[in-house]
Amino acid sequence: MYVAFGASSFESGVRVSVNSSSSQGGYSVLYSDNGGDSFSALNGTASFEAVPSGQVLPRSGVKRMVYDVSKVKNSDGAFSVVACAVDDNDVLAGVYLSGNNGLDWTEIASGRSSALHPFSNSADVARGQGSYDATISFHPNDPNKFFIGGVELYGYNSGNWSNIATNGSGGLASIKHVHADQHEFEWDSQGRLYIGSDGGVTVSEDGLKFLAHNRGYNVTQFYDIGIDRFGAVAGGTQDNGTLYNVGTATDYSEMEFTEILGGDGFTTYLSDINSEAAVVTSQFSFFARRNNKQLGWDYDTSIFSKVMIEAVKKTNKDKNAFSGGSSGQPFFTVFDVFENRYDKNTKDRVVFLPKKEYKAGDSVSYESPTLKVVFDTVTPSYSSRFVLY
Repeated sequence: MYVAFGASSFESGVRVSVNSSSSQGGYSVLYSDNGGDSFSALNGTASFEAVPSGQVLPRSGVKRMVYDVSKVKNSDGAFSVVACAVDDNDVLAGVYLSGNNGLDWTEIASGRSSALHPFSNSADVARGQGSYDATISFHPNDPNKFFIGGVELYGYNSGNWSNIATNGSGGLASIKHVHADQHEFEWDSQGRLYIGSDGGVTVSEDGLKFLAHNRGYNVTQFYDIGIDRFGAVAGGTQDNGTLYNVGTATDYSEMEFTEILGGDGFTTYLSDINSEAAVVTSQFSFFARRNNKQLGWDYDTSIFSKVMIEAVKKTNKDKNAFSGGSSGQPFFTVFDVFENRYDKNTKDRVVFLPKKEYKAGDSVSYESPTLKVVFDTVTPSYSSRFVLY
C-alpha cells in the first residue's frame, strides 16, 4: 500500500512524497523504490483517497509530518499506519494511529506534553526542532509497536508510551543513551534497530538497550580547535560538544578524546601559560572557564567582563539582557584571548613583599594569586617594597 501526507515541508528522500509542481490539478504523488535517489509518478494502478475531513488528522498548523506503515498486518487483517505531526513551533502537534489502512484515525497523543516530547527537551516542551529531527518506525514484527525519535527516543506498545532513551541518560557509556537529533530508523533481518543521528550510529538488539557503533570512521565536524604548548588539544564540534585530549599517554590514548562540554562546540582556548586554564563555548554565547582541573568548569557567564557582555549584546536584538546559552544570542560563539605573561600594560598586579634582600637587577619569581602561575621579573632600582607587573 502507498500512503502520502502533505505538509508545508517534508523529508527529502522519502519513499512517498507530495510534489506540488504537477500540471495535473496542481498535485501528484511520487514514489521511490531506491531510497529517494529518483522518483516516479504513480500511474492508474494505485488510487488515493483523501482522508475524510471529519477525521482527527490536522489539516493546518503542521510544519512537518512523518509516518510509517506496519510491516505486518494487525489482528484485523489490515495494516496499521502511524502519523506524527510537528507544529509551527517545531514541537509535537500530535500522534495519530489508524488500524485499517489509513481510513480511520485516532489521536493517541496530544502535543506539548511534559510526558511526551520527542522533539524538545523536558525543560522546554514549547520550543523544539522537529522540522530538523523527526523519524518514526514500526517494529518489523509487531503492528502495535513503534518508535518516535528526535531529540529524545520514545516507544509505543499497545497503548503504552515510554521514554526509552535520551541524550542525557548517564553519558555515552549508558545503555539508555542515544544521541539527540535522530533522523533515521532502519531494521536488519535479525530485528536489530539502527538509529542514525547527529552522533553517528546507535544499535539496539531489543529496543531497550542501546550501544553506539562509531569506531573506525572519522566524520566529526570541528568548528574550531585550541592547542597549548603542553601538548593538549581541544575542539568544538557540530552537535558533539567540545572534545579534549590532554596530550599525555597516562590520561588518554593518542587518538581518544573526552567530552568536556555538550551541545554544539565552538571557539576553544587553552592557555599557554597555565595548563590548568581553558575557555570553551557552546551555542548561543555560552561560555565555560576552567582555572583548575580538579575544580572543574565554571559555567557562570558573569565571570566575563562587562565589556565582553556589552559586545555580545550589540549583536542581539534584545539590548537590555544577556543570558549565555539563550537562543536570543548568536548561534556561533566566537571569542579570542590575548595572553602574555610579560605584558607591562596589564591592569593586573601583584604586591610582592620580599623575605630576603634583593639587589637591583636580581631575578625574582612569584606566584599569581588566581591561576597559581609562576612568573619571573627583574627587580627595579628602588625600595624593597615594589609592584610587579
